[in-house]
Amino acid sequence: MFIELHNYKKELEKEYELVYKEKTDLLTYLAHDIKTPLANMIGYITLLKDEKNLSEEQKNKFVDVIYENIEIFKSFM
Repeated sequence: MFIELHNYKKELEKEYELVYKEKTDLLTYLAHDIKTPLANMIGYITLLKDEKNLSEEQKNKFVDVIYENIEIFKSFM
């Protein structure tokens, strides 16, 4: 009886470790997927705010990139 309980406990511990690793991997993946478009948007918004000599074409391109990154975020919802 005790051996069976001990073996069952070991199985549960292994299963827990696997599930915990999968959760951690998922969170790492999601964090990366969120940070990348966010960093892009911050960069382009900063350029739009700080650079005074941007052409309308450059501004429109920056806005397009920001919009594309917003679409990426929307896909997470």
